[in-house]
Amino acid sequence: GYVLPSESVVIGPNTAGGLTKTGIGQLNVYGTNTWAQWTRVQEGTMKAMYDKSIPSGTYLTLANDATLDLNDVSEATFTGVDGTGGTVANGDLKIVGEWKISAKKFLSRETTAITGTLDLTGCTGITLIDTDVLDDEAAKLKGMRLFTATKVLGLANVEISGVPKGWKISKIGNGIRLSSERGLALIVR
Repeated sequence: GYVLPSESVVIGPNTAGGLTKTGIGQLNVYGTNTWAQWTRVQEGTMKAMYDKSIPSGTYLTLANDATLDLNDVSEATFTGVDGTGGTVANGDLKIVGEWKISAKKFLSRETTAITGTLDLTGCTGITLIDTDVLDDEAAKLKGMRLFTATKVLGLANVEISGVPKGWKISKIGNGIRLSSERGLALIVR
C-alpha cells in the first residue's frame, strides 16, 4: 500500500514487547511512550517529537540505513545498540547496564553512525557473546567498525568480558580494538 512521507503516532501501553518501525517513510513519535523491550528502525526514519518519546532502557536496532532522529528533544537511554548500518542523528546516545555484543551480528554488520556522543558512563560492562564464530571468520574483521561517534564518554571505566582465547581487547582513545593474529576490528569509535 501507499506509505505517506511523514506519519505521526502516539503509542499506547506496551509493557511486554517493543516497537518495530518499517517502511521507507518517516514516523514521528509523540508523547511519553512505554514499549519496553526493543526499539527497531528497519527502514526510513523514526523521529522523536517529545522528550521521552523513545522509552528509556530498550534495546536499539537499526537496519537498512535507517535513522533514529532524536530531534534534540528525547532522552535516549538504551541497554545496547546494534544493527546493519544506520544513523542516530540529532542527539546523544547513552548505554546503561550490561551491553551484550554478539560476534555473530558483528561479522555481518555495517557501521552504525552516532552523530552525537556515545555515553558509556552508565554502562556496567560490555560482554562479547557468540564468540565461537570469531576464529573461522577472523579474516572478515579487518578494518570493520561497529560504530562511529563524534565523542565517546566513559570508555576507560567500562570492563569488557567474554574475549575468547587468542583474541585481545585494547582501549585506544575513543575506541575499542578487538584483535587476533589474523585480523583487526574497531568495535567502538
